[in-house]
Amino acid sequence: MAKLDELIADLHESRADDPDRQFNAAIALGTISDASLRARIVTELIKALGGKHQALTRAHAAEALGAFADAQAIPALIASLNDPYQLVRSYAARALGKMRDREIAKAIEPLVHQLETDRFFGARAEAAEALGNVAKLCEDMGYGDAKLLEKARATVERDDLAKLKTSDERFQRMLNEMDASIERLKKRSHYLSGEEKLALAHAEEKIRVRKGPIV
Repeated sequence: MAKLDELIADLHESRADDPDRQFNAAIALGTISDASLRARIVTELIKALGGKHQALTRAHAAEALGAFADAQAIPALIASLNDPYQLVRSYAARALGKMRDREIAKAIEPLVHQLETDRFFGARAEAAEALGNVAKLCEDMGYGDAKLLEKARATVERDDLAKLKTSDERFQRMLNEMDASIERLKKRSHYLSGEEKLALAHAEEKIRVRKGPIV
């Protein structure tokens, strides 16, 4: 108990001579497995999500709350999706994806909003995974509204399509750059040996196949 009191004190104390102590306390609290202490730890970690704590402390507090998966933390984690620090938003989304209580249905709209608007890719990725987990849980357990669940599914699918489209555009740009390089080499083909010309022809054919038919 004395060790727990010490960690809680460190969690809420900001010291210029030991700035790591606060967030290290959040990490340590998240590893305590004694079920009889959990309610108190969760309460203190929720307090640590507040703005007066260091950004890294807020992030690790969110991460620890995800490990405990205590429904008491859901409102505070939802609020943390708007934290100014991107790592806090990411860890808060991840933590929400680990909850198993019907209250998690309240996180669907905020996670949809985060997935659609967050500037940080990592936060959007965590929101997408969390939203998929939450939607599946709510569907399996009969939590939440059917229209809300459909919105969650549609948002995740749309996000996946957007990522695929972005990847495809990058791939096509790479092929176009390779194609342009080959065209430049062809213009200088009189400097190439027979073997080099054959390799160039093979490369050109591979790029043509990867690009697909012209439509």
